[in-house]
Amino acid sequence: MTGTDNSLTGIGSDRPDVVPGVNPYLRNLHTQQWLNPAAFLPNALGTFGDSGNDSLLGPAYFDIDAAVIKHFSIKERQRIDLRFEFFNLTNHVNFNVPNLDTTLVDPTFGKLLGDVAPRILQGSVKYVF
Repeated sequence: MTGTDNSLTGIGSDRPDVVPGVNPYLRNLHTQQWLNPAAFLPNALGTFGDSGNDSLLGPAYFDIDAAVIKHFSIKERQRIDLRFEFFNLTNHVNFNVPNLDTTLVDPTFGKLLGDVAPRILQGSVKYVF
């Protein structure tokens, strides 16, 4: 959003114009800046802006989840199940989508402000009878 009402509709949810020939992606993980603010300009007076809804891509997501189950028989109708689950097994950093809920002049526009959960391990024991 541009943060202004250049469309003169009174709604205030105008989209910015995309600067032709300027790459909208910076992808600088040192500064967490994913989008290039210089690639967007406030929409012209009386227009809605030409950037489309959901027209930008966020960081890629990579995740491996796994589970290991072992059944131990005790008697004919009794057993113990041992289960281990691994979420994000490789502990790969997966960033959330960039901050787009702000206006163009906000210093956090297009920045990566968080990530998805790190590796999570959990185990369980179940007695079946």
